[in-house]
Amino acid sequence: MNRLSHGKSVAVMAFMAWALMGGQVGTAPQDSSAPAPQDSSVPALNLSSDIEGPGWEVTITLNLRVPEGVAIGKAVSEITYPGQTLEFLEVIRGLSAEAVGAEVTAETEDPAGETSILRVTIAAKEGVSIPSGIVADLRFMISEEVLADETTVPLINKVFAWSDQIPPTPIESITGKDGEVTISADPPVFACFFFMH
Repeated sequence: MNRLSHGKSVAVMAFMAWALMGGQVGTAPQDSSAPAPQDSSVPALNLSSDIEGPGWEVTITLNLRVPEGVAIGKAVSEITYPGQTLEFLEVIRGLSAEAVGAEVTAETEDPAGETSILRVTIAAKEGVSIPSGIVADLRFMISEEVLADETTVPLINKVFAWSDQIPPTPIESITGKDGEVTISADPPVFACFFFMH
């Protein structure tokens, strides 16, 4: 198919979709449960998401965003998750933390019932600031006993940060995006590019 006929096909398909929708033009209703976009002018310590099947490992990244004019010497993420569904395995120092020799530590606690808390601390040397980027990779094991075909496990992220000054001062404006682990009986398979050609 040449480029022109491809363009015509796309136009025809778009028209058919418009006709099937009753010819209505407008914006889709907003999902009130969707999280609001983050303010890029304030620092953030965000969790990612991953998808895998029961009995498999997942990796969640902890990403630090530092806007211009802000210097962070220490950051902490307190992640609340269901301990019966996910087992924390290890923390791996990310490239941004490694670039400045920051120490990355993790400790878990099980305060009550099914809930566990993972506290990840990224601390640079005195007077050194942590750059934007991935500061830690967090590895979890999914329980083999998850029976649902698909379920989403929230990772609630409570964050704290301090400046690189001596003595450090709290940075109250920092925000944090929650992460999630989707447990699927049929997770997507990512094929290697080299074996597809």
